[in-house]
Amino acid sequence: MKANKRDILSAAMGLKKALDCFEYDKDLAERIKASKQKFSYWKLYGSIPCDKAMEVCVATKGCKGRVTLVELCPHFKKAIEGYDNMIIEDFKKSIGLI
Repeated sequence: MKANKRDILSAAMGLKKALDCFEYDKDLAERIKASKQKFSYWKLYGSIPCDKAMEVCVATKGCKGRVTLVELCPHFKKAIEGYDNMIIEDFKKSIGLI
């Protein structure tokens, strides 16, 4: 699926938010075991692989401005919301509300 401009901008803003939790860019890059070149590419193009996005979420967990997976991978928002709704519906069925 090709990301639109809004998704790219949102991902870039999420990555910037994550970087604000660290003194230097290289600190976050080292934390998620990414080369400086790869990390620079992700910053430049506002795109980060999902597995690394999850690692960024974990790395910013204790930070005041914690970054979510949806902030880094906005194109997953509908899938994540759909999954959440599915879990809620299954739970309601399991306790007899539906």
